[in-house]
Amino acid sequence: MQECVNGIRSCVFLPGEVATPILDQRPNPVGLEERARMVQPQDCADLILYIALLPKRLTMNEVMLSPTWNRAYVAAIRQLSSL
Repeated sequence: MQECVNGIRSCVFLPGEVATPILDQRPNPVGLEERARMVQPQDCADLILYIALLPKRLTMNEVMLSPTWNRAYVAAIRQLSSL
């Protein structure tokens, strides 16, 4: 916001879990079925392009992108239902 007077725009992008090869490095790798439900790299690319192409009079300050099937929420729901 400090540079808005100079026409500089910025956006904080919070993509959550994205189905990329780095998931293979986790102690418990994520399976293909779970990866298919995650945010995909192309989803991120499409959103970033949209933000970059906004008219100069607009800025998108912050975007949180998450899958409908949110693994953290699903795990918490399953844990609560098992009590």
